Amino acid sequence: GGYQVINLGNRVHLSVHGGGVLVSDAFTSEQLVISDKLAAYNQMHYGGIGLVDVDLGLSNRIFLLANYKQMYMVNMPQGQRGRWLAGLGIRFSIN
Repeated sequence: GGYQVINLGNRVHLSVHGGGVLVSDAFTSEQLVISDKLAAYNQMHYGGIGLVDVDLGLSNRIFLLANYKQMYMVNMPQGQRGRWLAGLGIRFSIN
């Protein structure tokens, strides 16, 4: 689910999103092979996800986009692990 927190005309938008995530890991780390922990890591992991989006309108249909995503994987072998991703890009509106 998501919610648009700030909407300044058609130019600036701030949105937050949250939900669940499933990740299928496929690590090939030599250290995991040596320590015989590869099977414990290479499986489906689940957790929660949070995302913040900011976009700035260049025109009515083209926006510059910046976002930050944080995932918390609950069933990892050594407890909860965080994963994050930050991005920049261009968003196009087709409506």
